[in-house]
Amino acid sequence: MLGVQLTLWILGFLGILGTVLFFLVKFIRTDSFLYDNDFVWSRKVSSEEIEDIPHKNRSK
Repeated sequence: MLGVQLTLWILGFLGILGTVLFFLVKFIRTDSFLYDNDFVWSRKVSSEEIEDIPHKNRSK
């Protein structure tokens, strides 16, 4: 009985940990992409070309 409970606890813990890690990686990738679009590429591209770059969450 203890082995079954321990197995369920470990599976639940790994499921929660996996979900948190998945959304953390998803957030970091999205945030990094938006940062690159808004700040890094704007220093390397002319202002006319910046207007053509699609921005997801741009507030201008």
